[in-house]
Amino acid sequence: MQFKTNAVFIPTDAVDPVDGSVDPRDCTLLMVDGDNNDADVWEKDNHVVPFCRRERGKFVGYPPGGTVEFIPELWVVKIDETEYWHDEVRSLAPRIYGVYVFNRKKHVYACSTEATYELTFLGSQYVTREGLDDASLEELDDQIRDGDGQCEDVYYFGVRDIDRMLETVISEGQLPPGQSGGCRITGLQAVTEDDAVEEIREYHNANGGV
Repeated sequence: MQFKTNAVFIPTDAVDPVDGSVDPRDCTLLMVDGDNNDADVWEKDNHVVPFCRRERGKFVGYPPGGTVEFIPELWVVKIDETEYWHDEVRSLAPRIYGVYVFNRKKHVYACSTEATYELTFLGSQYVTREGLDDASLEELDDQIRDGDGQCEDVYYFGVRDIDRMLETVISEGQLPPGQSGGCRITGLQAVTEDDAVEEIREYHNANGGV
């Protein structure tokens, strides 16, 4: 059996009592081998006895003093939002994309019967007009940052709409060739959604994009 991590056992002691963050070094990586309603859940080094079970959409039979969760599958989607910026900004940046991160495994029904993704806004990435001097570039960056600061932290987009956008696959750090595109984020250390989103946010802020 080839082990592919997709779940984790989080001991209660691994959760920080102040901010709720989880130390992944104290967790046990697991593999759910089956579907959502009927699956054995395995540890990497134990192929004899399952760690627990997945039955009817719930993890059951795991040891006390902790919980089992799916590891989030985080994606970034970049959406052309140029039309929402005022003329002064668009004169300096002809293409402006909103950058969002979300867990593709989680569907949310927010005031609707339609499944949605919960998207966390990271900021904007943009293409500048050629020939801008340093002063214009600095002014543009300030205006983009000011605009981003007025945005909500979380938005909800229909699953079908976002999945259609993700048909355009881009590499990390790149902008889509058209209206939208995205990529899966790999190599994260965090094992919970909140921690993983924060890890990506910190990377985005430190590197000017993701």
